[in-house]
Amino acid sequence: MLDKLELTRQKYPVDKARGEVTNTTPSEIVPLEFDRESVHVWGLVDPRNSDWPVVYELDQTSPMKSGRHPEERLRDIYVGETRNAVARLRQHLVNPEKRQLDSIRVIVDETFNKSACLDLESRLIQLLSADGSYSVLNRSDGGTRTARCASLSSTSTASCSLGGSGGLTYKSSTWPSASS
Repeated sequence: MLDKLELTRQKYPVDKARGEVTNTTPSEIVPLEFDRESVHVWGLVDPRNSDWPVVYELDQTSPMKSGRHPEERLRDIYVGETRNAVARLRQHLVNPEKRQLDSIRVIVDETFNKSACLDLESRLIQLLSADGSYSVLNRSDGGTRTARCASLSSTSTASCSLGGSGGLTYKSSTWPSASS
């Protein structure tokens, strides 16, 4: 009986007598400046930053006319996954196509594996593409479908090109589920 109680306490770490809840989320979102020094220093802080599967996004902090779609004033954004975040971010720093980006957010989770990162990356690309506020810079997301949507809101029809699926175009007022 005591073993069962201990397992329950570990699964639901709430100290009711004090009213305190311990942090049960193993993940964190780390914000960084998109520059060489910030990436270098962050790489020294934790060994997972250069040897652990993560998902990251690079973006513009505000819409600027220097992006890919200056007439629409969309914020450029790139979503990626990697096992070595420091090395991959350094590659992005020297890429002229990402010169306008100035912010990084890295999602680090001790339970991540490659498959979880690929799934999260793909879903983030879908959501950001459908948002209408971003110009998603990703060309593909590793062979799975990615959505490039002109607009999606409760009152408009989405016009999406689903990459990786033979160039299909999807037009609807509802978003396709991940299983379709």
